[in-house]
Amino acid sequence: MRLTPPLLARAASWTGTVAYMDNQEPADPALKAAARQGREATSALEGPSGDGRPAPLPVGRHGLSRETVERSQRERILEAMIGAVAERGYLETTVADVIGPAGVSRATFYAMFSNKEDCYLATLDWLMARLTSFVGAAWQRHGDWRHQVRAGLGAFLAALAARPEAARVAFVESAAAGPSARERIRAATGSFIPYLDEGRRLSERGDELPDQVSRVVVGGVAGIVFEEVLEGHAQKLLRLLPELLYTVIVPYLGHAAALEDMRGAARRLEEIARVGGAG
Repeated sequence: MRLTPPLLARAASWTGTVAYMDNQEPADPALKAAARQGREATSALEGPSGDGRPAPLPVGRHGLSRETVERSQRERILEAMIGAVAERGYLETTVADVIGPAGVSRATFYAMFSNKEDCYLATLDWLMARLTSFVGAAWQRHGDWRHQVRAGLGAFLAALAARPEAARVAFVESAAAGPSARERIRAATGSFIPYLDEGRRLSERGDELPDQVSRVVVGGVAGIVFEEVLEGHAQKLLRLLPELLYTVIVPYLGHAAALEDMRGAARRLEEIARVGGAG
């Protein structure tokens, strides 16, 4: 299967309860749902304008409140930080690289952030909050744990694939940004552990599982995602969904259940790819 970027909007239907993925509705209505979920995946790590850049303020007298102006300036700075760090790397990025694209003065920047690191950390917090909220919303749309895992993991991969530059800024460049940045990534990754701990209760051998099994599983998935983003393959992350789904399920429910879910995920991605190729 070759899941190319133009098919991303349909493939991103993994981000929530899309009827097509659960085989509950005919294809046509489902494709509309898939496209909607694709847009949601893209917007998960983007600014309010929907294209990765917050909308600029109107030119001239606009009558907007100070709060609105400052929010717009802040969002433009955060987005400019993403663009600059994705292009240059954290260490090579300067404040000048940020304020130019953001369209703000140096004085405005320093009124909001103490230095480059402070701005980067704020950007990281913003991205991680949006990502974890997006994954959590996809998870909560289901009642069955296996479906929750599929939806949550799909949401995670789809959001990163929809905006690879943000994925790189968060998961790769944080290593160069110092201990505070690394701690934020560690905390964000760790927030997914409780989602998997529910699998222990469902397992026939839950009492025998190692205490840290969920941490190990989350760490393994995060490590694979990091390597893919580092190698410039973030846009192709959804292709990993079947095997990662197997990896998450197998410690709790065993090989048979994990294999069933892996094959189901692979079939649905194949179906999406075929429909996209015919469209």
